[in-house]
Amino acid sequence: MIHVSTRDLNQALAIVTPLALKAGTLPITSTVHLLPSSNKLALITTSMSAWLRAEVPMMSNSGTPDLGLGEPTPKSLGTEEVGTCIGSRQLNTLVSTLEAPDTQIALPEGNNKATVTSGRVKAALLCLPGEEFPHPASDGQLGQPTVLPAEVFCMALQSAIAFAATDTKRTALCSVLLDGDRQEVRFVATDTHTLFRRSLSGGSYTGVSPLGKCLIPMESATHVLRIVRALKALEVSLRVLKPETGGSYLVVGLASGDMAVTMTLRLSEEAYPNYERVIPTAHEREWTLDRKDALTAISRVSIAASDNANRCVLCNYDRPSSALITAESGTIGVIEDELEVAANGEPIEICFNAKLFKRCLDAMVGDGVSLRMTEPLRPSSIVPTDEPATDGWHVSTLTVLMPMQVV
Repeated sequence: MIHVSTRDLNQALAIVTPLALKAGTLPITSTVHLLPSSNKLALITTSMSAWLRAEVPMMSNSGTPDLGLGEPTPKSLGTEEVGTCIGSRQLNTLVSTLEAPDTQIALPEGNNKATVTSGRVKAALLCLPGEEFPHPASDGQLGQPTVLPAEVFCMALQSAIAFAATDTKRTALCSVLLDGDRQEVRFVATDTHTLFRRSLSGGSYTGVSPLGKCLIPMESATHVLRIVRALKALEVSLRVLKPETGGSYLVVGLASGDMAVTMTLRLSEEAYPNYERVIPTAHEREWTLDRKDALTAISRVSIAASDNANRCVLCNYDRPSSALITAESGTIGVIEDELEVAANGEPIEICFNAKLFKRCLDAMVGDGVSLRMTEPLRPSSIVPTDEPATDGWHVSTLTVLMPMQVV
């Protein structure tokens, strides 16, 4: 018999249910695997590329949380050692309506129904055998954890997701690269038109067991971001698992109150392009400008740019302390604005995709940015002029933007 707090059960189901697949050719993937032990209940769902496990404390017969320590041996669990699988969305919907403070779930014995009892409510739900649930490989050694502040992690991951490609034919680019060595951890994403890289160093990071290159598919990265935010966790633990049977996984650990959450992500084995090769190592021109003013100007000229391949032209000829930003359309007309800039180097006329330019500016932290250019058709880079440390961590952000032909 499973005896848990209704509140804990409801919160855990709200976390794990969105990962479960809708009913299809493999019904087990639309279920939540309920796996009890002596003092906790694990709720597990999968999309077959990611596995999400939330653990909540079980209650004793007296109705209080069982705080016993240690894991039971499989024999002590008897028929409960494999648990049972219930339709995740059905169970989530049912539990969200319960008003009694605690809920009991009786695993099936000789039939295919689990009984859910809470107050006056009693439901017999169809279920599948727990041994049929597809778990990830676990025969490898887990590396030492890399622990990052949740706020820093979320900001970096959210920005990286915005830069990843959406063309599913280019699977490697439809991913976020986590690249960790002994000095820092880097979040990288590119669609070949823009590139994002945020490096994190300092804090409690020691790099004793570097992450290496972890290529996280976009769907999994989005789920991780959702879960970390929903839990309001303070820290994120990252570990790499490399099973003897092949492949590799990133194990993301979180904690919130009495709930412990683990997400195991199957990493992509696609080859990621050498992103460092496209990052400019030098520049001949540099403009320092206010980020918010630039975003406002881009929004204005985008009215015309949207009808002309999103082209916007920046030019500082005959302008010692400003630059003209212009967009033109044959059906809308011409819109221009003037930006205050502190310019170093020779004047230049350069064209960018306004939408992608805005994406790069949105990824910056702080008020000032530095636009570094070489030639009108060579990659430009954008960096913040002042990027404050967060929770003792040094954060360094860089974006690369490919120019367009001036016409």
